Amino acid sequence: DGSTWYGKILEIPADDATREWRSWKGTAEQIRAIEATEKKFSIMSKVHKAIVGARHRGGAVILIGGLPGMNTSELNMEQVRKDSVKYVNVLSRDEITPHGYTRNPMSKWHGHPEYWVIRGAETNEVKIHPSRVVFVPGRKAPGSASLTGDIWGNPIWAQMADSIEAADSGASIVSALLHEAVVDVVKVPNFIAGLASKDAEALHTSRWAVAKRLKSLGNVLLLDGADTWEQKQIVWNGLPEVIQTLLTVMAG
Repeated sequence: DGSTWYGKILEIPADDATREWRSWKGTAEQIRAIEATEKKFSIMSKVHKAIVGARHRGGAVILIGGLPGMNTSELNMEQVRKDSVKYVNVLSRDEITPHGYTRNPMSKWHGHPEYWVIRGAETNEVKIHPSRVVFVPGRKAPGSASLTGDIWGNPIWAQMADSIEAADSGASIVSALLHEAVVDVVKVPNFIAGLASKDAEALHTSRWAVAKRLKSLGNVLLLDGADTWEQKQIVWNGLPEVIQTLLTVMAG
């Protein structure tokens, strides 16, 4: 999951969804109050976080705390007043659990859990009515929840792992080949025979370390008069097209 591509795949849709945010219709005073509340609770960044989390783990929940009424009862919007909201938190699949599944097609909560459950080290089990949270699903096959009762979706990684890993592997191969794109070949008379000497390896290592250092300083390769030098370069025929194909498959 550390792929550069994967990070972009998670974040770009969330960036697109929240970049321009939204505009309100109302009086100037009403709009200022709404925007001040959104800023107070960092709503835009938390929606962004929830979308990324849902794509990464297969679902996320935005919990709105402080609303009037019991946590287990349906929220009555007529009772919501200014400053009713006390906090807004984004919870991952590890932090909140759906219980049951409303299958009644006549219910406005059809497709939602009967209630959400939060279990934590600092709290006992807390049940929350689905009207008091915002559920952001992961990727789901049509009708999958109604068949299994599991409202969570699939992470994007489950769908794209093969194409992402193929693109990453291709990029890694190119990166490795870049170090071998240009190779200096030096022919040294009696090189193999000279290795029979006990100190030959150290001598050659020291010699070429000095030659390389001098070349890096003045871009001039200094050799013995009997040595010859040539440079070989890899030809990339077809490789860019292969990489482009891998990226196209992943993007698709």
